Amino acid sequence: MAERELTRKQEAFALVYFETGNAAEAYRRAYDVEEPRDPHGVPKGYYVYVLMDPSCGTIFYVGKGKGARMYDHLKDFAAGKVSAVKKYRGIKSAIEQGRQVEPFCIEHGLSENAALRFERALILRIGHENLWNSLSGQTSADECAKAQAEAMIERLESAFPLYRIKELTAAKACIQELRQAIGVAEVNMGAS
Repeated sequence: MAERELTRKQEAFALVYFETGNAAEAYRRAYDVEEPRDPHGVPKGYYVYVLMDPSCGTIFYVGKGKGARMYDHLKDFAAGKVSAVKKYRGIKSAIEQGRQVEPFCIEHGLSENAALRFERALILRIGHENLWNSLSGQTSADECAKAQAEAMIERLESAFPLYRIKELTAAKACIQELRQAIGVAEVNMGAS
């Protein structure tokens, strides 16, 4: 089956994005900004979206979804759920650097096949090496479990107030055991 070409709007988006490096500007130029959505702000049909920093237009991730899929990444991150290690660590790093990470719909109302083709074309244009996307099969179950354990350790570390010295010492020992079990550097929880 022959691949379909990009639509005029998709091509215009890609061209302006590569010209300016700013996805928000590319979207404004190529699409009607007031896209039809359901009452909950979810694009209709299948769609292609990006996770980006709207202050500078940097695209971190390209995805295809339906329903509220484009919002799941940040919800999963906040809950410590790791489905893709590269994306999880990318979101964590961006937030630690004070950057914004927001979902942004690029094209909506697509068939599933059209959305997959557009997603693939956009990833190729931007360059997989510049994105948090994982190729199928690259993230092992062990890598996901390790990243999830790291997220759990961070939540445990932040849950213990420093004034509870006895409990904190016990928690530090438990957390250190977890870190050693997954091969992560030593605990940094302040003075004991």
